[in-house]
Amino acid sequence: MPHPTIHLSLLDGVVICAFIAIIMALGFSTKLRDNSVLQYLAAGRSLSMPAFVATLVSTWYGGVLAVGDSVKSYGIGGIYCLASHTICSRLFTPFFMPEEFGQPTKLASPSALQAVLENQQD
Repeated sequence: MPHPTIHLSLLDGVVICAFIAIIMALGFSTKLRDNSVLQYLAAGRSLSMPAFVATLVSTWYGGVLAVGDSVKSYGIGGIYCLASHTICSRLFTPFFMPEEFGQPTKLASPSALQAVLENQQD
C-alpha cells in the first residue's frame, strides 16, 4: 500500500514559516518582561463568566465524548489508557510541585488570583 504524499506550494511553506517565526518571536519576547508563574497563567487576560463557562462545558463534553469513543473502539484498554494518566498525575503531581503551588489561596479563585497580581504590580 503506497504512503500518501503531501505536496506543498511555495505559499504554503511561507505561511508555515511565518507562523513558526511569529510564535518564536512571541515566546522570546516574554523573556524581556518580568515573569512569574501567576503572570504566565493569567498572561494579562480577562475572561467573562459566559466565556469561562463555555470553555468548561466544551472541555467537559469533549472529554466525555473522547472516553466514549475510546471505549467503543478499544474496550477496557481505552479506559485504562485514559484513566492511568489521570490517576498518575493526581497521585504524583503534589510531590513534585514547588511549595508555593501548595498554598490554596494563590490559585483558588479568580479574586485570589487578581489580588496576588495586584500586589505584584505595586
